[in-house]
This record gives sequence, structure tokens and C-alpha cells, in this order.
Amino acid sequence: MPKDVKRKRGRPRKEFTKQKDEILERIGKGEPLLEILKDKGMPCERKFYYLLLNNNEFMQRYRDAKQVQAHSYADKSLIFLLSTHERVKNNLAVRNEVQSAKNVADEYKWQAAKLLPKVYGNNVDENANDNNNISEIKINISKPKDIRVKATKSTKTTKKAKK
Repeated sequence: MPKDVKRKRGRPRKEFTKQKDEILERIGKGEPLLEILKDKGMPCERKFYYLLLNNNEFMQRYRDAKQVQAHSYADKSLIFLLSTHERVKNNLAVRNEVQSAKNVADEYKWQAAKLLPKVYGNNVDENANDNNNISEIKINISKPKDIRVKATKSTKTTKKAKK
């Protein structure tokens, strides 16, 4: 072997091409990554993140799978609420079950909002169109049933009240 050719040291890296698609598919279905990697035949966490950081195509596919996962979480939230609604409608649900289902649905909604805040988040972007800011609201009540509301527009953002 010529002296100017460098040999790689150690064992060659195992590329887990077969598992990549399965991992991304299961993430898209809403399964947590660490639970997927615990299964037999799956790469360890370290190898997965190494591949993720060093392979741009796989990184993009992973981002896409996480977006699908957010939609999956939103769907699961709706499924929990609808199934609980049916049980309440048929007088089969107990109060504790309703609260438990609401908590699970809220958790899924929170996860979806964290993964895709532009779609499922409840915070409005402060840098969005500032032309419609309302800085002051005045309510005048002249008669009990006659309520007039006057809103003034301002181009400046309002400061939060000091505590």
C-alpha cells in the first residue's frame, strides 16, 4: 500500500439505512424517539444524533416527521375529547374520567403547540401587523341597555402595566 494513502482507523461505521425510514414513520405517528430507539435492532441514541447532525437530507426528513408528529398530537387530542364526549352523552363517563381525558387532550395540544407553534400555538406574533393595535378602550354607559364602545387605534405598541 502506498505511503501517501491514509487508512481509516477502527471499525467502519454501520449505516442504519433500513431503520431510518421506520424511525421517521414511527415519529410521524406520534411515538417518542427514545422509545423507538429502545427497540431491538434500532441504533443507540448517540449514533442516531450523530447521523442526524452529519446528514442534511436526514435532518430535513426528521424535521418533516416532527411536523407530522405535531399534527398527530393535535388529532389525538381531538380523538380523546370526542370519545369522552360520546361517553358523557351515553351517561357512561364518570367525572374523573372526563377530567382525565381533558388533561390528556391538553397535553397533546401543548405538545403540538411546541412542535408547530405557527400552526397550533396560541401566542400571536408581536412583529405582525402593528397597524391594528388598540391602545385605549372607552366604554360609555348612558342607559342600562345602551352600551357604546369606542376604540382608538395607535401605531405605537402599548407598554405592559407596572406592578
